[in-house]
Amino acid sequence: MVSIGDTATIDAFVQKVRAQDRYSWDPKFTGDVVNSWIRSGFFTTNSTTKCNDTIDNDGDRAIDYPNDAGCIDANDDDETDCGNSICEIGETSSSCPADCKTTSTCGPADENSDGIVST
Repeated sequence: MVSIGDTATIDAFVQKVRAQDRYSWDPKFTGDVVNSWIRSGFFTTNSTTKCNDTIDNDGDRAIDYPNDAGCIDANDDDETDCGNSICEIGETSSSCPADCKTTSTCGPADENSDGIVST
């Protein structure tokens, strides 16, 4: 469970909400803030996705949004870019036959004969 800044359990959340009064008001526990956070997919500025973790998760030598074409935005949790002629880590011949022409999953082999070995 992703946190909005405190202990990430339902019990801890309910305890914080119930402790609200006019003298100890924390605006991050108000209905509008919590509902907005839920609608946005539970992302916080501290959350890490594959498109903002400073790691080349798919092995295409591009790291994170906006440098990795497989990332729609920094909240995207999938760096793969099916259709770029590179069989990236996470793509298979079933999920992306255009890039992965063999029946195995991508690994330390030149799966699409482009001279680039995925690591």
